[in-house]
Amino acid sequence: MHVARTEPPFLLRMAERARSPRMAPALRRSSLQLVNYHRLTLARAAISAGDRLLARQLLWRARQSLFSQRWWFTAIMATLLPGPLVYRWQHWRKLRKVALG
Repeated sequence: MHVARTEPPFLLRMAERARSPRMAPALRRSSLQLVNYHRLTLARAAISAGDRLLARQLLWRARQSLFSQRWWFTAIMATLLPGPLVYRWQHWRKLRKVALG
């Protein structure tokens, strides 16, 4: 599995725009939530590929979501679970999502 070593440029731009004072507070919060959600997804992909250092870096960048269940579950994955198990978990979630529609 190939894992990008950097975040996609659109995420960086979205985070930068969200931090600018011109954006409305409600949009700012939801934009940063989306950025952090994507960072956690990238961290999980990095764990699946065996790159735990990258996963921890992405987890740190998504620290604004520290109080979310997804952040903590990803942190547990990064520290305790083997990569193949994380890969199977992610694959199962995708299949379940497609089956549920």
